[in-house]
Amino acid sequence: MLKFGRAAIVALLLLGGVAFTGTSATAESTDPPITIHALSTWWHAGRLDHYTTASSTGVSDAIAAGYTFLRVEGYVLPA
Repeated sequence: MLKFGRAAIVALLLLGGVAFTGTSATAESTDPPITIHALSTWWHAGRLDHYTTASSTGVSDAIAAGYTFLRVEGYVLPA
């Protein structure tokens, strides 16, 4: 069993994780769970405008305003 601290888990998330072959590994921590948010980019063809958000409210606003989802740019930690 592998144990990682909070900083190591954040680094693994930001660097794309770790791949193990032939065995399994578990990351455990006594720290509170880490919350990360997807940073998504949206496009509005009528406005020729991009919109980027990392919140569920921002996603709802983008959809309501007629934006189309483009991609996830990455992941961010909450403020």
